Amino acid sequence: MSMKPCYETTCGKLYHGHVVDVLGQLRDRSVNCCVTSPPYWGLRDYGVPPQIWGGDPDCRHDFNTEKIGTEIGKGNWSRACNGRGDVRGDVADFREPVRAVAERGFCQKCGAWLGSHGLEPTPELYIEHEVLIFRQVRRVLCDDGTCWINLGDSYAASRSYRVSDNLHPVVGAQRNLANAKPPSGFKQKDLMGIPWRVAFALQADGWYLRSALPWVKRTAMPESVKDRPTSALEYVFMLTKSQHYRCDMKSIKVQASPDTHRRYARGRSGNHKWKDGGPGNQTIAKSMSHMIPGVTPKSALPGSGVKANSSFHASIGDLVGERNFRNTDLFFQSLEQPFGMIVCGDEIVGIDAVPGSCPDAHFAAFSPALVEPCIMAGCPAGGVVLDPFVGSGTTAIVAHKYDRKFIGIDLSKTYLDGIAIPRIEAATAQLKLFA
Repeated sequence: MSMKPCYETTCGKLYHGHVVDVLGQLRDRSVNCCVTSPPYWGLRDYGVPPQIWGGDPDCRHDFNTEKIGTEIGKGNWSRACNGRGDVRGDVADFREPVRAVAERGFCQKCGAWLGSHGLEPTPELYIEHEVLIFRQVRRVLCDDGTCWINLGDSYAASRSYRVSDNLHPVVGAQRNLANAKPPSGFKQKDLMGIPWRVAFALQADGWYLRSALPWVKRTAMPESVKDRPTSALEYVFMLTKSQHYRCDMKSIKVQASPDTHRRYARGRSGNHKWKDGGPGNQTIAKSMSHMIPGVTPKSALPGSGVKANSSFHASIGDLVGERNFRNTDLFFQSLEQPFGMIVCGDEIVGIDAVPGSCPDAHFAAFSPALVEPCIMAGCPAGGVVLDPFVGSGTTAIVAHKYDRKFIGIDLSKTYLDGIAIPRIEAATAQLKLFA
C-alpha cells in the first residue's frame, strides 16, 4: 500500500482520507473482520470537505453545486440551540460565526457527485455509496471474514443534520437539507427503513446477510414528536463474504438460565411440532451440541441407559453452564444492569448498546459493549479488525484490548488527531500497566 498512515503503532494503523480511496489501496484479503458504523443518512454534517463519488476519474468536473444549511452567528445562537443552551461552553463562547454550510452537487459532464457521505440528496444515492464502500470492504476481507455494520434509520421529510464545529459538534443546532419534500416513493413522515434497505442492497451485491442484532440506545437523543415513540432502536447487521466463515460463538457464550434444559428437552421430544426438523431443518430438537455442559449436562436422550438423561434433568431443573449468543441478547441487556450482552430468558439476542461516553464530544461514539462481541466472535487473536469510519477510535481500542490489530479510516483529520489518537494512546498505555 502506497498511502502512509497518519498514525501507526505495533497495535495498528489509522489512515486519513476518502474511505473509497483508502480502501482501494489495502491489499486483498488483508483483514479478518470489519466492525463499523457509517454516517447515517440525512442526520448530520461532520464538517469534513466534500468528496467526489463515482463518475469519470479523468473528467475535468463541472459541478452544479447547491449549498445546504446556514451560517450560525453569535446573534442567532440562542435560536439555533432552541433556547436549551445544550452546548459545550467553549463552543458557546465563539466570536466568529460558525459556518454550517455544506456543498453538494453533480458534475454536468460525467454525473459524479460532490458531497459528504450521509448528505446525499436521495436515499438511493446513499445506498449506492454504501454498496460501493462495502464492495471494497469485501475485497479486503479474508474469505472466512465477517462484517458487522451498525446503522440507524431516518424519516421522510425530516432530513436534518447537526452541524459540527470541527472537533466540537454543535449539539442542538439543526438545519434542514434542501427542500422538505419527501424523497420519491415515500410519504410525509414515513419511517424509511434505511438500515434494511442498505442490508438488502449489500445482500444483492453478493454479501451473505446472516443476522440482525437489535440494540437499545439507552441515552437516545430526546425528540419533540408527539405522534410516535422516540427512536431508540438500531441494528447491527452481520454479513459474510462466503457461505462458510469464521464465527467463534464459544467466545461469547453467556450464562444459561435454570429453564434452559427443560425447554431443550421439550424441543427434543417425539411429539414436538418441529420433531422433523422444523423450518429450514434447523430445530433445536436435533442436537444439543452447542450447549456447554455445566453442573449436570443433559446430553443423553431418555432410554439411552444414562441415568442422568434429559428427562431426569427436566424434572429436577438442573442448570447448564452456558448457551449460544442470540441476536436479541444485545437488546434485552440494554434494559437493565449490568450492561453487556442482552439476554432473553437465557439466550443472547442482542447487544447492550448504551452509546459510548466521549468527553471530546464526538457525536456518535461507539459503545465498547456493542463492539466486543463482534470482534471476539469475528476476529481471531492476532488478527486484524477494520473500521472504515473509525471516528473516536472505539473499535481500535477494543481490538487492542482483545489482542487484535486494527486498521482505521476517517475523513476528519480533526477527529483523528483530536479524539481517536489520544484515546487510543491513553487506552493502550493503561492496558500496559496491567499486562
